[in-house]
Amino acid sequence: PTGTRFDNIHTHACDYQPTSGKIECAGEVRMELQSAEEAKRMAKSLLAGGALPENPSDLGANPEAVHVITRGVSFDRDSGDATTEQPVDVQFPAGQIHATGATYSSQTGGIQLHRDVNMHLMQNPVRTGGAVTTSGAPIDIRGASLDYASDSHQVLVHGPVAATQSVQGV
Repeated sequence: PTGTRFDNIHTHACDYQPTSGKIECAGEVRMELQSAEEAKRMAKSLLAGGALPENPSDLGANPEAVHVITRGVSFDRDSGDATTEQPVDVQFPAGQIHATGATYSSQTGGIQLHRDVNMHLMQNPVRTGGAVTTSGAPIDIRGASLDYASDSHQVLVHGPVAATQSVQGV
């Protein structure tokens, strides 16, 4: 409602329940979570470079956004929340997360991963063109659940939490 978010949700088909106001999407659901400011920057960058994607549906694809892929999503019209208990894959510039179950809030742009969180973080990711390079060994974090606040880009992993980092060359 404040115009600060530019999140997009894509799926092939959903069923609308008029009595409850819920929308059920059984198949694959893809979400792109980004602020309105990030979306404007990406659009300006695409237009300035003159490089429009071949597929018009890729026009809004922002590699700096948080991308969520899951199935079996239920949207609640009144709360603006989307929920699933299916496996969830999250990709973002510094890594990726796999978990089971999620709740996305369209009001805040935040996402909660319900259980079995496995996160793979790259150190110092730098995007050059389409490629990402890193320095340092990646860090793997396992936790019970996770909260992501999109406005501050902060992640809170709930315990028990275990973090491991492989030493390069060993």
